[in-house]
Amino acid sequence: MTFEESFCCLSEWLREIEQYASNEVITVLVGNKIDLAGRREISQQRAEEFSEAQNVYYLKTSAKESDNVEKPFLDLACRLISEARQNTLVNNVSSPLPREGKSISYLTCNFN
Repeated sequence: MTFEESFCCLSEWLREIEQYASNEVITVLVGNKIDLAGRREISQQRAEEFSEAQNVYYLKTSAKESDNVEKPFLDLACRLISEARQNTLVNNVSSPLPREGKSISYLTCNFN
């Protein structure tokens, strides 16, 4: 949100994701440093229009203030759980990941 140069690189980064990742990849655009409103170079409207045009999920965070830092990960996990429940999730993983860290409860997911 505070650095125009990074925002300008997004289109190229999305092209690389499209080129090298599977078609089923979920892309999340995270606008960090919302606590620095006075140094903002990217307007809220511009970020939202970009994310809508590129069909990516957009979320604002502040790592400094711990605002919405976990939300992108929880939302992504909930979306993957939802797709798994609907059997639309493509399994591209060759070996299971270790079961470490926090578990995600279905109750934390807001399925619409």
